[in-house]
Amino acid sequence: MTKGNAAHASGWPVLALAQRLFSNIRMSLTSRMGQAAQLVILGQVLNGMLGFGINVLMIRRLSIDDYGLFSLFNSTMILLTGFMHFGWLETFVLFAARYRESEHLKLLRQVVFNKIMFFSLLFTAATFLFSPLLIWKIYHRPNFLPFLLAAAVGAWTSTLFNFTMIYHRALEKFGEYFRGQVLATLVRVMLCVFLIPLGYFNLSWVAAVYVFAPLLFCGPALQPARNIFKVRPRRLNPKVYQELYDYNKWIVAASILFMLTGNINAQILAKYHDNASLSDFGVISRLTLPIYFVLAGITTTALPRLSASPEHAMIKNYLRRLMEFLIPAAIVIAVLGWYSPPVVNWIAGAKYGNLATLFRLQVAVVLLTFLSSPVALILSAWGRSRTLLFLNITQLAVNIVAGFWWIPVYGARGAVLVNLAVNAVGLVLVYALVAYELKFGRSRRARRAKTAVPRD
Repeated sequence: MTKGNAAHASGWPVLALAQRLFSNIRMSLTSRMGQAAQLVILGQVLNGMLGFGINVLMIRRLSIDDYGLFSLFNSTMILLTGFMHFGWLETFVLFAARYRESEHLKLLRQVVFNKIMFFSLLFTAATFLFSPLLIWKIYHRPNFLPFLLAAAVGAWTSTLFNFTMIYHRALEKFGEYFRGQVLATLVRVMLCVFLIPLGYFNLSWVAAVYVFAPLLFCGPALQPARNIFKVRPRRLNPKVYQELYDYNKWIVAASILFMLTGNINAQILAKYHDNASLSDFGVISRLTLPIYFVLAGITTTALPRLSASPEHAMIKNYLRRLMEFLIPAAIVIAVLGWYSPPVVNWIAGAKYGNLATLFRLQVAVVLLTFLSSPVALILSAWGRSRTLLFLNITQLAVNIVAGFWWIPVYGARGAVLVNLAVNAVGLVLVYALVAYELKFGRSRRARRAKTAVPRD
């Protein structure tokens, strides 16, 4: 009798289930994708720990008003980063993975870099031009103007850094990706800590660190930057060029809608509430960041490999191994989330009061994202840009309606409830769309091929 059967026969079926789950996790992590995931997840865990530490430092040392402004600055910078590249970063992930063994890769990288530089600089200039109007119409905070401008510059530097990291990621150079991600966060933490004995640990200097620190790790982006005016896009193979643009014209809308979903809540909150509400929302969002970093580790390793081999057999194997990890991990996150509010209240300090309800709601949001995002990668690997666009339009519609309904009334709690509703809709749609494609996609493509008119 095996250990699992012995455990079940002795009246401990829970132990048998736990043994099977951990055995499956161990098997998943010994696969090629799993070994890469271990390195990247380790990097993301270290990133999460360092990011958690610097956020605790800011929560404890900055006033509620200043931390509320920092939360708005950080949310705005993330939002602008998602806009600036016009979907070319997501396009590059897919096509660099698909053509990484091809002679097209070097020229492909140059073409994408040129597009990213053009749109990011254009968007930065537009933000500077319209910043007074944004301050007047949306933020109603004259003292936020310099931080809005800093967020635009920070979005540009973050775009360069993300291009560098995506290049390593697409080529499955996970060691380089690991070093870049961890060192960038470590330098940011060290600079912020260094400000304390100098007496400069305040909102302005912390924002400056967040804006300029990524530039220290943008080395691989400098090579295409030297050739930015020398390469013509039409030198790229016409077939690859057409595929690139056909995919991007759909993914640009999907990526912008994706960035708006969720990140727009802080902007709505800023319009209707004071900095204290922004601060509460920022605290519970930032204290759950380590979970998002683990999730980023899974998606970082999986997407390039799935993009290179999007066959149904590969996808089904990925799903099976993914569920063996996600289900027990989700249970652990749920348990820790339910029992950790006393620790969260201690970290935040007495000035924030009781954050238990907000934090538990935020953990529920994280859980839904944790269960849906790795599965949504399959749609990206298949190149289903129109499907992703439909998904993001639906989620954004829910976000806007619920956001302008709940946030003005319930403040930070309303913002978290909006995220909960949006992620619940996303979870249902993602699983339904992937299941439909796995069941009917192959036969649908076969019918189209059979009825297609042959070309002369």
